[in-house]
Amino acid sequence: MDKELQEVIAYLGKRFDETSQQIQGLREEMTREFADFREEMTQGFANVHEEMAQGLSGLREEMTREFANVREEMTQGLSDLHEETTREFANVREEMAQGFAKASEENRQTRVLIENVHSDVRLVAEGVIGMGERMDPFRVEFMTEVKNVRSLVQDSYSALEPRVHALESWRETRERDPIDIIKERFGRRPES
Repeated sequence: MDKELQEVIAYLGKRFDETSQQIQGLREEMTREFADFREEMTQGFANVHEEMAQGLSGLREEMTREFANVREEMTQGLSDLHEETTREFANVREEMAQGFAKASEENRQTRVLIENVHSDVRLVAEGVIGMGERMDPFRVEFMTEVKNVRSLVQDSYSALEPRVHALESWRETRERDPIDIIKERFGRRPES
């Protein structure tokens, strides 16, 4: 029976080790998955930020060039106005109106582009929120599974403890002399 007890204890120890390794594997896998997810999200935000910065930089340069062109046209128009007051006044007015219309249209287009970028940022934010919401049930399920495994392991330990104690007591009594046990129970010390 001593050998059977050792085999049971060895078997249970092996099973507990396997369960611990499985739990450790799950923990490592979850850590890797969260790190990968975090890296993907960081990269996505970096790309959006970079695209926005490039778009705004190009827009700023284009607007600077266009305003410089409008300014140059206005200067030229005023010079022509000075030289040819009556005849060129109508031409200068037309050029200024076209320049302002062009600047107004570009301003409107710039606002549309900014609104589109704003919409894209909102979509990315909604995607991040959605991803978090999709991960919440998984976290809850994972924690529930961990609690279930913990409960099973604790139940197994608590169920085994009385049995192991009983086997140890039985073994102890089997190895001792019955006379010594009787003497011990009835108040006499065993003789050595």
